[in-house]
Amino acid sequence: MNRPAWRDPLTWVVVVLVTLPVVVAAIAALGRNGALASDMALINLRLRDTGTVDTPLLGPFSRYGWNHPGPLMFWLLAPIYRVLGTDPQAMYAAGAVANAIGLGALVVLARRFGGRRLLAATAVGATLLVAGTGTVMADPWNPYLAMVPFAVFLMAAAATADGDVVMVPVVLGLGSLLVQTHVGYAVLVAAIGIWTLGWLVRRFVHPPADRRRPSRRTAVLVGVISVIVVGAAWVGPVIEQVSNEPGNLTKVVEYFTGNDSEVTGGSVGFGALARQLHPLGPWLGGPERTGTNTILNEASLWWALPAIVGLGVAMGWSWRRRDRRPLMLGGTVAVGIVAATFASTRVTGSAYFYLFRFWWPLAMLLWVTIGWVVLRAVAAVEPTRRLALATAALVVVVGAGTVANSIELSGDLAPLPGAPAVTAVTDTALDRLKPGGTYLVEASGWSFFGELFGVMDRLDAEGFTVVTDPRFVTQFGERRVLGGEDAPSNIDGRLVVATNGSVDYLARQPGYVALASWDPLDASERAETRVLWADIRRRLEGAGYRDLAAEVGNIPLDVLLANTGTLADDVGIPAATRTRLADLEPRGVRVTLFLAPPEDARS
Repeated sequence: MNRPAWRDPLTWVVVVLVTLPVVVAAIAALGRNGALASDMALINLRLRDTGTVDTPLLGPFSRYGWNHPGPLMFWLLAPIYRVLGTDPQAMYAAGAVANAIGLGALVVLARRFGGRRLLAATAVGATLLVAGTGTVMADPWNPYLAMVPFAVFLMAAAATADGDVVMVPVVLGLGSLLVQTHVGYAVLVAAIGIWTLGWLVRRFVHPPADRRRPSRRTAVLVGVISVIVVGAAWVGPVIEQVSNEPGNLTKVVEYFTGNDSEVTGGSVGFGALARQLHPLGPWLGGPERTGTNTILNEASLWWALPAIVGLGVAMGWSWRRRDRRPLMLGGTVAVGIVAATFASTRVTGSAYFYLFRFWWPLAMLLWVTIGWVVLRAVAAVEPTRRLALATAALVVVVGAGTVANSIELSGDLAPLPGAPAVTAVTDTALDRLKPGGTYLVEASGWSFFGELFGVMDRLDAEGFTVVTDPRFVTQFGERRVLGGEDAPSNIDGRLVVATNGSVDYLARQPGYVALASWDPLDASERAETRVLWADIRRRLEGAGYRDLAAEVGNIPLDVLLANTGTLADDVGIPAATRTRLADLEPRGVRVTLFLAPPEDARS
């Protein structure tokens, strides 16, 4: 059918079917309760800042000491967040709404670019992606939030490469969003951008018979809109860059050009390619990491062959038939795969699985391209008079997926580590603090500081002014670290978020008042844990490892041994003990919120 995408009823039927499960996820998110911890607490804090004098000019923090380049994810989510309630539940719901909008845009662009056959292939691909990702669709964490926009970016880039100049501002806007949200997309956006620009110039010089060269008026209008989009997208990072020495963009560039840290290399890069393009890859819900580990689980390169060969055959078929548009989509995906493989080889530090999420949209659209070519090949043999039957079959298949996905996404999210502790201690402690007071909040004891971030977010939301240690300036900005620019200088008191062994230590110190405590283990489990710890301490001390023995009960045993290169068998720690603590310790992080004595408050 030649009618425009927006006038085709099937377009909107598919939009509803694909996005409905994610809308269900948004509604389910609004019904949850509790505080946040870790990165999610920081995102909630930044969303609450957006639209105020503290509107963020930078993106989420990076573990490398700088921020991702820009705040577009905060700026775009904030209006939805405020409409839905300005609380942790609204944050998750806003992430789901954003993904629903992105999936709807993907469907509309597919119909605009490739007609009903590409619409059909995209509908199936998007439904499978939602099924494979599950509740990630309601998670606004930046590595996850960038996935759906990247799929839309790929589709828009393919349309632009085919000569659809209206898509130029869309590509520029989405490219800006991706790079600002997670800098790992920079290589992919740059490579695909160069590919797209090259083909767009060719379309201007030698327009195909079915696409007229755009008028001067259209070209000028698209150019003006593009400049406005890019200017609006990058105004925040530019202001931050010229206002600070060094600016964040300088830090990012210097890190990637001057950093001598070891990178993951070809084994991880090609292992990621094989794992992600596996016939039952992670985007379909296949395994991505080893057990509960956060490290990417690689695979033999042979597992990528079905996908790569399938794409090659589809491209060959399209080339022989001079079928231009599938070549543009397939070529865009192929360029993305090459760039993604390169990017996967350049990760510094541990190869955490969430750093490779750009593979999911690529894998999905690779199979969408193959499916589209198959549908076009069938249509070349079989007249389209059976289109009505095929349309009905599409609605039934995608509809079944919609029902299944809606049921899945109506459930609860996986527990966020540290969040129950933050909820418990802040619920109890709020009434014991000076209303609207200014507090220095610090962490003590081994943790990844997730509880500290959660307490900071909760107190800020309740009207307290909070600052923390300057080492967290990347996470909180200058205004919320002690001694930072515009940070408060008069402190009413110091709060200490104590975890694990630090709980017992601070409880013995004079003047420390426990405002609230949380222990996820029951009395018998806690007693069993203490017995196991005591036995391990005796064994470590007997083997001459007194320093390690002192850390037992503070740092999880597996982390303690791994960080020091100590083998459990060498010090006689039984396998049964390690297995039992591997169950108890991850869910047994105790948290106590202490009010430090007045003389320890800093001012």
